[in-house]
Amino acid sequence: MQKKRIKQSTLNLMLGGSAIFLSVILVVLSIQVMSSFLGMRAAEVRKAEFKQLGIDLANASDYLTNEARAYVQFGDKVHYDNYWKEVNETKTRDKVVERLEELGAPQNELSLLAEAKKNSDTLVETEDKAMKAVERGDYEEARHLMFDAQYDSDKSVIMAPITQFQETMNARAAGELNRAVRKTQAYIIVMILLMVFTAVFNGISLLLSHKKIIKPIIKIKDDMMTAAKGDLSKSVSVGADNTEIGQLAMASSTAIETVRNIIQEISSILTEMSKGNLNVEIKGDYRGDYAAIKSSLNLIIQSFNEVLGEVRTAADQVASGSSQVSGSSITLSQGATEQASSVEQLTASIEEIAAQTRRSAGYANQANELADAAKRNAEHGNQQMREMLQAMEEINASSANISRIIKVIDEIAFQTNILALNAAVEAARAGELGKGFAVVADEVRSLAARSADAAKETTDMIGKSIQKVEGGTRIANETADALVKIVEDVEKVANLIGDIAIASNSQAEGIDQINQGVMQVSQVIQTNSATSEESAAASEELASQAEMLKEQVSRFLLKGGAGLSSAFKGPVKHNL
Repeated sequence: MQKKRIKQSTLNLMLGGSAIFLSVILVVLSIQVMSSFLGMRAAEVRKAEFKQLGIDLANASDYLTNEARAYVQFGDKVHYDNYWKEVNETKTRDKVVERLEELGAPQNELSLLAEAKKNSDTLVETEDKAMKAVERGDYEEARHLMFDAQYDSDKSVIMAPITQFQETMNARAAGELNRAVRKTQAYIIVMILLMVFTAVFNGISLLLSHKKIIKPIIKIKDDMMTAAKGDLSKSVSVGADNTEIGQLAMASSTAIETVRNIIQEISSILTEMSKGNLNVEIKGDYRGDYAAIKSSLNLIIQSFNEVLGEVRTAADQVASGSSQVSGSSITLSQGATEQASSVEQLTASIEEIAAQTRRSAGYANQANELADAAKRNAEHGNQQMREMLQAMEEINASSANISRIIKVIDEIAFQTNILALNAAVEAARAGELGKGFAVVADEVRSLAARSADAAKETTDMIGKSIQKVEGGTRIANETADALVKIVEDVEKVANLIGDIAIASNSQAEGIDQINQGVMQVSQVIQTNSATSEESAAASEELASQAEMLKEQVSRFLLKGGAGLSSAFKGPVKHNL
């Protein structure tokens, strides 16, 4: 179960928000400090201005007194003008009061100024009397008014509220300045404390960020680098929780585990395939780009199953075909044996007839020589046929040679049938003497028909292999050329036999034809025997190769239960 912890985004938001909040407070405090400094400066300025206003007020009163006394003493009109200019135009006292009101002076201070102004108006009346006395020329009275004790008393009465105003105003201004200074100091202290707190907070934030964010990320990075180097045995060492780092760690662990499981499953599949078990399939839930790996491997397994299944089927078909060809070859061999027996019977008949043709010995000797030449040509043709059979044996991997041999057998059987028919015709011409020979010819024709039937059956069974035996056509053509020579020699023998027939009788002619037929039949028998033996050997070799191929294929367990192994009962499934 994942631990409930503060998310890194929340922690960053809290730390960042706190830092911003502290920064705002510092800015506000800085503004307050600046404002306090400005206030303190303004308090100092106000204090100085208040002080100057008090001095100006006192100096204005002294200025009027000095100008009035100077006029009384010296009678200089300038002092008179200066005096009234101050009273009527400059009006320093009125301006001081207006400025104090603008500066927000308290009412008690303004009351002191009003009292001083009231007392000053009384003193102005005295000074006005003195200056008028000067204008009348009564300097004595004027001096008395300006310099007696009463004037000084009135003057002190005016200065008393002014002095009190100055003291009150200075005390108030000093208090404002002190308050401004204390406020500024307080703001500075708070700002310093807040700056210290901010520095400590930032240090703690850095430590928390390193512990909660940077350090786990470094661990995840190290673990992922280890996985990138091929070591998938370890998971991410950072614990999973509800934080972003925890989710990152869980995602990284899941990725490593997924790759590890995929590799393990593929390795297991390949191990089974190396043991010959192709009845396997990946069943894991692969997502994203991993799905292509699953699809490709399953496609490879399916392709192996299809290829080996087709090879096994082909091996079965080859084995079956070779068995059929072997049976046909045995049948053909049996037919050749029966033909040999018939030839023996035919030879006996010919020997009986030969006794009747001894008087034709001279002609027979010549015929014999020609027959020997024909025999040599026949032997040459037989040698060519053996070369053909040897060539056919070299390509015994297929059954093409069998088709050509069976075709030759069919043609020979057809020729044998024709020869037998000719022999029967000649026997019929021979009359009573040819009856026995006709029986033999009929038997030969029967055997030829059986050979033809056997060849036809064999041709039907190996019809699918006919196209593979065209390679033997060249040697067969050479054999045909040799047989043409034999035919030419046989034609010469026939001419001689004709001469013998003229010299002896029609029976000798029939015996010669029969002898020729016997020779041809003997050749057919030899050919059939050799062909059947070669066909049987080729069939047995082909069957052996087919069985070997089947044995090799049976090592693999294919889908659908194909294969010799019974230890596997179903496809091996590998799930993540």
